[in-house]
Amino acid sequence: MELLLLRHAEAEDHAPTDHLRRLTEKGQRQAESVGEYLSEHGVKVDVVLSSPALRTMETAEIVAKRLKATVTPATWALPGMSANAAIESLEDFQHCKRVLLVGHQPDIGMLITKLLGLYNDRSLHVRKASLFHLSLVSRGEAVLEAFVPCKLM
Repeated sequence: MELLLLRHAEAEDHAPTDHLRRLTEKGQRQAESVGEYLSEHGVKVDVVLSSPALRTMETAEIVAKRLKATVTPATWALPGMSANAAIESLEDFQHCKRVLLVGHQPDIGMLITKLLGLYNDRSLHVRKASLFHLSLVSRGEAVLEAFVPCKLM
């Protein structure tokens, strides 16, 4: 399975709760850029999974619209997601060729670190709206195929 990992786009700093933080105008443009980039490169996904937090759902919906896909909320991807829980939950999507997961930092960085067998995530800078493309080669092991920060899309 191919796994596309996307950190949510820029969100407002304050809201009644962390889960209710919305995308800023810049964040909306970032998400549009990601969706456009994927669409222009002919990327198709079988499923778009997203943390149910508002900023990730908004990011996922904008990207999914460009890909003509629907978003499935994944409660296991809420802030604080463990890499092991994500790997276990992704097992349910083994039948898919390509999965897009929209999540949070540092969770996305820790998942990438675990899948690539890196010592720690300090060598990864997972900026907002950054896209990582991994190929899962076995349970809990992947190969990095590509990394594209939003500013290059």
